[in-house]
Amino acid sequence: MNSDEAPAGTVPASSDENQPSGQTEATGAAGAPDGKAAADEQPSKNVSPVSPELCAAIDEELDGLDDGKGAHRKRRGGSVLIYFVCIVLALFIVFSFRGEIAFWLTAPGVPAAIEAADLSASGNLERLVGSHVSARGTPGKSYARFKRHFSMHELVALSGTPLLVQRAPTGAVESQPADRRPTEASGRLVREDMLPGEYKTAFEVFLRRNETILQNGHLYVLMQEEAPRRGLLVPLVLLAAVFMLVSNVFHLIRALRNGRRDGTDTDADGDEGEPGSGGDAAQRSP
Repeated sequence: MNSDEAPAGTVPASSDENQPSGQTEATGAAGAPDGKAAADEQPSKNVSPVSPELCAAIDEELDGLDDGKGAHRKRRGGSVLIYFVCIVLALFIVFSFRGEIAFWLTAPGVPAAIEAADLSASGNLERLVGSHVSARGTPGKSYARFKRHFSMHELVALSGTPLLVQRAPTGAVESQPADRRPTEASGRLVREDMLPGEYKTAFEVFLRRNETILQNGHLYVLMQEEAPRRGLLVPLVLLAAVFMLVSNVFHLIRALRNGRRDGTDTDADGDEGEPGSGGDAAQRSP
């Protein structure tokens, strides 16, 4: 027997030379995936499922944020209303003191003398309203005393004229009659309808007692205590009104801008959360 022949019943072992190169590599690549790919396909054992309690807590937090935004909008709306009311109030104060403010801002000088012809029923005191004037006359028997701008005042009528004079009380005590001696007064001239309603009763008493007359349907009052650039009440009122107006206009503009910006941000957040939007698709894409 030849020693090179294989015994009967045995299968010859295959050698690497008889098997094509590359068949083993292809089989290993296709049939046996590498370790990294196998690890990616298997589910991770370290990730735990989210509990329903945690989801509910997150939903409550989100609802709280939405409620907070709504409450913030309500507070902003209330602030805008307050700013608007303060602006209207400041404008009303300036309008109410417009005569005093304009007179206080005029340059000091010699008051214009009211002529006797201007004190008649056919005279023309209207042209001097708001000016610094002076007049002479004799007060009548009647007088009225009242408190205005934190001070006591006395109102007397120059007999037979449409002009009344508001001055400091002349009596030593409140019950003492007013001084009826001829007087010369200077101050701001105003028309009776420019004064508060508390003067109306006094005007009616003077007219009923024939101590004054109407000129073209009006009476005129010379405010003796008032002169250009005198006193601190008018500048303080003007300063307070201007400060109130400027500050509230500034805060109103800022509140409106913040509200508009918040509205824009809310619209942008709503667009990002819409299904099928570009941002949502980009987040879902690998």
